[in-house]
Amino acid sequence: MPDDDKRWVDRTDRMTFEVRRGDATVSSVWTNSVRNDFRKQAGWAKLQGARAAAAKHWTARVTTD
Repeated sequence: MPDDDKRWVDRTDRMTFEVRRGDATVSSVWTNSVRNDFRKQAGWAKLQGARAAAAKHWTARVTTD
């Protein structure tokens, strides 16, 4: 379809994703950068869980000794 005939308000069957980048929220269809952002956020969540578990175990050891 030529660019002149395209309307950005028309719905499509493609799913869109919102990703926070700094202070802005970016909306995009599935791309490599969206996939990488999902992986980065999943890795960050896993790291936070590991840190929370480590802090819990450290606190238990320090307060019982």
